[in-house]
Amino acid sequence: MKLPTFASDAVRRGIARAGTAVWLATGVLLLAVVVRAQWTARVPATRAVTQALAAPASTETALRVYQPGTSLESGEEIVLVFIGASFCNAQNRPGFPAVIENAKLRLQEQAKASGARFRAIGVALDWRASDGIAFLGRFGEFDEVGSGGNWISEGATKYIWRDHPGGADVPQLLVLRRSVQADRAVQIGEDRVVKRIRGANDIEAWVAGGAALDR
Repeated sequence: MKLPTFASDAVRRGIARAGTAVWLATGVLLLAVVVRAQWTARVPATRAVTQALAAPASTETALRVYQPGTSLESGEEIVLVFIGASFCNAQNRPGFPAVIENAKLRLQEQAKASGARFRAIGVALDWRASDGIAFLGRFGEFDEVGSGGNWISEGATKYIWRDHPGGADVPQLLVLRRSVQADRAVQIGEDRVVKRIRGANDIEAWVAGGAALDR
């Protein structure tokens, strides 16, 4: 039996509308799947960075992060210099950023107890400054950063080769003490090396023991 022409046209229009609806529904479903996949991939990465920094060696500083100072005052100053590089696998071990964060917090407490101010400096020995800055970003806040230049950088020159000679190891921590005069003109006294800790294992052990400056 042959359908009337108007009926055939109506059927064709119905099929076309149904097909369009199916394609729209499929597109919306695919978009939702893509957005969910991107979100799922982003959340674990963000959570991993947060947990790495918020999982220190002890629970005493678990809820705190170091905040740089924002004032210039006269007095004694204790400075922690963290020297590292993204090409060193030892610094990629789980929890190491939290160790450095703990070192900053513990030294800040000791400085405050002795009436001194505290500053944290990060030095990255990557060739490219942008790579080093990204690397230091894993270790929380610093009052000052130096990046780029590899082993002939200003940071390496000052803290390893010339001004404060020490072993060419990364990572390492260098603790300095100096006086600051900031009345009419700023004057910085000579740095006095208090302690140098070389290698990830020794750094972790020192921080786990309280990051004491007298041993």
